Amino acid sequence: MSDDFKPITPTDVLADGVDGGIMNNTAVRKGTIKAMIDNIKALESVSPGSEDHDAIVAQIRELRPSLEALGLFTVFELRDPAVASLFAS
Repeated sequence: MSDDFKPITPTDVLADGVDGGIMNNTAVRKGTIKAMIDNIKALESVSPGSEDHDAIVAQIRELRPSLEALGLFTVFELRDPAVASLFAS
């Protein structure tokens, strides 16, 4: 196997016991991607404009810089237009 193209494991990114790191000059905490997924799923269960909806949207927007620093949107596209609009603004 070439040293230039070896598989990356989660512990290559964050060692065991490490809760986060600086990625592309942005502090990123472990669990960021899972938090985004869970918040997007939670949007389906709340009414738009409700206090719960607004809190979830605020959290999704707060996660945006970390997700961009990880490069998530260079390899994955958000399919739901309403969710994608949260990241476009």
